[in-house]
Amino acid sequence: MKWCEDEGIDYVLGLAKNDRLEAEIVSELEEAAAECQQTNKAARRFKEFSYRTRDSWSRARRVLTKAEH
Repeated sequence: MKWCEDEGIDYVLGLAKNDRLEAEIVSELEEAAAECQQTNKAARRFKEFSYRTRDSWSRARRVLTKAEH
C-alpha cells in the first residue's frame, strides 16, 4: 500500500473480515437483514470510513465495506 501511495498509484485491496471492521457496520448489517426478510431477496448496504490497523499500517486509510444478507 505504501509503495503504491508513494508512486501515486491507485489501488483496491480486499481486507479479511475481523471484529473491528464488523463493529463499524453493525447497523448496515441489521438493515440488510431486515430488508432481506421483507423482500426475500438479497440485500446489500455499503459504508465508507477511515480505518487503521493496530500494528501493520502506518496510517489510517479509506475503507469501503459491503454488508450483505
